[in-house]
Amino acid sequence: MEGCDGRHASRNHYTDAAFLPKDTVILTAECAKFRYNKLDLGNVQSIPRVLDAGLAA
Repeated sequence: MEGCDGRHASRNHYTDAAFLPKDTVILTAECAKFRYNKLDLGNVQSIPRVLDAGLAA
């Protein structure tokens, strides 16, 4: 997932990915990571469910 929902709560396109199947790992880039960091999405086996690719504009 890359992109940005923006700072307004009504912009939640990327954050809706939190409803993906529980065995899905989400690779983030850009500013989407800041929204995911606020969510407790757990792990897939021993891997964190959200991984940050470290890219930034």
